[in-house]
Amino acid sequence: MANAPKGDGAQYKLTERAYIDDVLYEEGATITYAGIPGYHMEAANPAGEAMKEKYPSNHIDPILAMTNVTARA
Repeated sequence: MANAPKGDGAQYKLTERAYIDDVLYEEGATITYAGIPGYHMEAANPAGEAMKEKYPSNHIDPILAMTNVTARA
């Protein structure tokens, strides 16, 4: 299922299957997304490029960082 890009929001092409905002998208889908782009999102318009520049793929989401549990042996 692909989400048709809408308006002037940040748009991304997915490089892998992803579950975003309660929808499962297949690899190659182009979506409009208002959040912080993930590593699996390639910018598809200038707004997406600006967000990828602001939040590079090594950006650590603070919520994810607080909930990340590392298993120890």
